[in-house]
Amino acid sequence: MTKSRTWDPPITLVLVHNAISRGLSTGIQHAESFAREGYPDQSTGAGFALYLRTLAGVLHLHHSAEDEIAFPFLRERLPDLPFEALIHEHERMEATLHELTPLLDKLHGETGEGATLQAVRGALVELSGIWPGHIDVE
Repeated sequence: MTKSRTWDPPITLVLVHNAISRGLSTGIQHAESFAREGYPDQSTGAGFALYLRTLAGVLHLHHSAEDEIAFPFLRERLPDLPFEALIHEHERMEATLHELTPLLDKLHGETGEGATLQAVRGALVELSGIWPGHIDVE
């Protein structure tokens, strides 16, 4: 007999939020360190670039799913939630992700990427300035 899996949306949401929070923190820390000291080796730099691209993709997909699926569903059931404010924050974060994407495309794990890493760090700091208050409301 197989056990069916159950899905607990609130727990799942908390786990996704925790993963994104950790990703932002890790990204900021390492972008600063690598901008200052360089990558220890090319594969670490390339891996870090992939990590950041993945983080940006997860954040974008998470917000897209909320905007297109979760919020329309919840709006009928929980009309007092501040959906417009949450959507506005999504738009602000999407604008930052739009600025971040071409920067990430410049990262290849090579020497001389310090200025790009500083710009990446700035975008991550901007995202992390919005993120904690945003997830508290969600």
